Amino acid sequence: MVVDPERRTSGADRSGCKAAGTRPKPAVTRVRKAARTRTTLGLERDTVVNLRAQHLVQKELVARAAVYRRPAICGASYRPDLSSVERHSALSYVPIMVLSLRGRILRPIGHLARANAAGALPRLGCAPVGRLGGIVTDFAKALHARLGDPGLSVVLRGSLARGGRSPADIDLMLISAEPPTLPAIDTLPSLPLPVELVTVPLDRFRDPVIGAWPRFALAHSGWTIAGPDMLSELPEPTVGPVVIAHLRGVRNWWPRHPEDWACNEAERRLINGWLAKRIIRSLAEGEMARRAVYSRDIWPCVQLANSAFPEHSALLIDIAEQAIRPSGKFVDRTRLLSAGPLLERAYAMHLRQPLKLPC
Repeated sequence: MVVDPERRTSGADRSGCKAAGTRPKPAVTRVRKAARTRTTLGLERDTVVNLRAQHLVQKELVARAAVYRRPAICGASYRPDLSSVERHSALSYVPIMVLSLRGRILRPIGHLARANAAGALPRLGCAPVGRLGGIVTDFAKALHARLGDPGLSVVLRGSLARGGRSPADIDLMLISAEPPTLPAIDTLPSLPLPVELVTVPLDRFRDPVIGAWPRFALAHSGWTIAGPDMLSELPEPTVGPVVIAHLRGVRNWWPRHPEDWACNEAERRLINGWLAKRIIRSLAEGEMARRAVYSRDIWPCVQLANSAFPEHSALLIDIAEQAIRPSGKFVDRTRLLSAGPLLERAYAMHLRQPLKLPC
């Protein structure tokens, strides 16, 4: 209905409304609001603006922003341009996965590092921050003091070393010349999250072939908390064959006997979470090498894997959610093992060799 700007609410109208117990219609107020809206939007004065449709379009843009928002690149924030999906994809070098995340655990969080002209990636490793960072630092220093080896290095890796504030677990690596004898966990400061502690002999770490993967990964996103800083001596992490290390070694980590499963539910959750991370990262590694980008975070890996296998987006989302919040259900493990054909395709695509995984 078009309202006449010259109309005014008369005294008779006001008295009639008062007798009926209703309020008069603020015709002048509606006209002034419409005029302000036209001026703000840059519309012609005679254009009829459907404010309800305008509100719905704005809500749709907000919903699209939640799906299209992409993580920071090299630590710098990025505001997505919703005017063109193609332009957004060209800027990020990662195809946007147009898939609703409503009701999902997965969120667009993570870092996607881009290599420079020489193929070198930035060093993203940083000291852990926040209250959790202080707890982890105290734990690592207490562990180093308890082991009593001045040449031992305690290195933080994982999402916490990349600046994350809400990791699923804590990843620590011990690098030493002699294998350390780990103390009882109850003698160290308590941690609010599970700890994955890996020991690496110094000679294997320095070996250019055997230690290629840990050297690359720690140079890119590792941080020394206690002991000698061996990471500062590492060369710049460069995109190359080392990027597809997990995909190349899929025969070694893929379950050979799926029926042999841990009987404890807590162990089943650990196995499912580890396997889901390994699957989603392996499917993304070939695209990382091809695009000269790299990430260990789950969301960028899902985007990259989806660009290679867009017809399996639902499966990739399910695997990523198992990596974030694993379960001990047999049906979820069966869902993870259904990614075997995708790994075989990725292996043949990027390594130019056939692969057959046990079903």
